[in-house]
Amino acid sequence: MNAWQRVREVLAGHGFTLVPGSGRDRYQGQVKVGTVSVSLEIEITDYDFLDLPKIRVLKRDTLPKRLTAHIVSDGTLCYAEKATFLLDRYQPDRSVASCLEQARTTLNTLLHGNPSSAFMTELAAYWSATPYCLIDEQSGLTRCVFGVCTFQNGPQILIAGKSEERLQAWTEKAGGTFSKTFEAPVVHAIDAIRPPSSGTWWATTILTGTVRQVGRRRQP
Repeated sequence: MNAWQRVREVLAGHGFTLVPGSGRDRYQGQVKVGTVSVSLEIEITDYDFLDLPKIRVLKRDTLPKRLTAHIVSDGTLCYAEKATFLLDRYQPDRSVASCLEQARTTLNTLLHGNPSSAFMTELAAYWSATPYCLIDEQSGLTRCVFGVCTFQNGPQILIAGKSEERLQAWTEKAGGTFSKTFEAPVVHAIDAIRPPSSGTWWATTILTGTVRQVGRRRQP
């Protein structure tokens, strides 16, 4: 039995059905989280499971509690840390079942517990390899918009700020065009980002439409 057949079989056993005509292997169904039924969509992008399946929460407005962490604006659930949540490429059925169970555990924290303590660990699965240049002061932010600033000769900068209008204005001043990718709530924002006291550090400073790399290396 092929990997996709084994995955489809185990998801069907959990009540998930294939979304027809999607162009990708996407399944929709429900999981029981305590007394709450949560509608989910699972998208399998890699049957070797080197990349985690994408799990989105559907019909969020029907849930008894607003999901404010572990989730981005399109409903994608940050349910596991890719570096530590290892899956077996040779057992795709067990791998997808593990993802589904981990998503259930995360949703249980969101709906019936306090998500703050686990937020940063699970969010790293989606953000650790994608640095953004924050153009606004981080203190006081409640939501953050993310997108791409593209210049005419080709270079791009990933930027983040307090609103889409703010990013549009910043990009126009810099001589580029802006396209929004997503937005997410801010759970915790520190007052200042400081480099470590020793070793090598790099900082990105954004000044009136220019990005300048500043570096310092500790002398032996």
